[in-house]
Amino acid sequence: MKLKTVSGANLPAVFEFLFDLGVKIIEDKSETQTVLITLPTLRYASQFLGLGVLSALHQKGVFLDRTPPSELTVGQMVTWLNANKNELKCGTFHGMVNDGPRKGYFELTQAGSNARTFRHVGKFDEFCFAPYEGPSFIQDRKLSANPQLIEEFFNGDVTGMTSQSRSELCLVGEPRLRSELLEKTFSIDGLRGCGDDLLRVEGLFDVRESPHFLSQFVKTMSTPSETVDSQYAIFDGAAAFLRHQSYMTAQTKFVLLDRWERGSEQVVTKLNSKRARSKVTPIKLGKIKAQKGVELLAWSANGK
Repeated sequence: MKLKTVSGANLPAVFEFLFDLGVKIIEDKSETQTVLITLPTLRYASQFLGLGVLSALHQKGVFLDRTPPSELTVGQMVTWLNANKNELKCGTFHGMVNDGPRKGYFELTQAGSNARTFRHVGKFDEFCFAPYEGPSFIQDRKLSANPQLIEEFFNGDVTGMTSQSRSELCLVGEPRLRSELLEKTFSIDGLRGCGDDLLRVEGLFDVRESPHFLSQFVKTMSTPSETVDSQYAIFDGAAAFLRHQSYMTAQTKFVLLDRWERGSEQVVTKLNSKRARSKVTPIKLGKIKAQKGVELLAWSANGK
């Protein structure tokens, strides 16, 4: 798999660097990590960094770890593949049947129906049952609007990447970031795509797309009402970090700064002060080198 521009040319070096950085950071086993990156411009930076993170998570097999039926709760919303296994159904999980002739089955109701259905537990993984958070839907939905692109990026794993709701990654930013995630900005083997095709971001809008998500989008100026919990958080700009840092729980926090943006110096001072007070370890990035015009500082702090 090789990301290229929409025209088929190689990506600019800074985008290659951000993608490779996202892949490399996942290899660090520290409890908490902070990665501070200063760039001449933030345009498309979060998108390619996020795609690198997602690629690394897939390579590690994170998305193969599906939720088993024993971990679902009665009344929980779920989705599953239809008979042709090319679209998703939505319904309610009613629990396992542990006695009688239907022992070894689980019970569910499809959205819009009052009839309860019993399915053998052996069919659970075959039909990709998964927890679902979002508005219920009655009509079957397509797995994805761009399955060929997903197949190329995730080595053929279309159903695995389009049939689970997971908050692996959260992107915090302004409307510019929102529009970038919906613009066709890259290609894979000639197939044009946008960030939302692969990152599948909750908080944009759903058009012919799987209801499931891998990432979330939080607008910088939105009112922080509750803590957002993701494994990886990308703060797109100084304002995003200053406003939402206290409301974001993440193993790894990427802070992307425009060197000319108001507030960037304040963020650097704040993070450097925190780093000085903590026992930190620099993250070794090996062959990953910052491009000219890019400043990079990455450290880990167990339990900090």
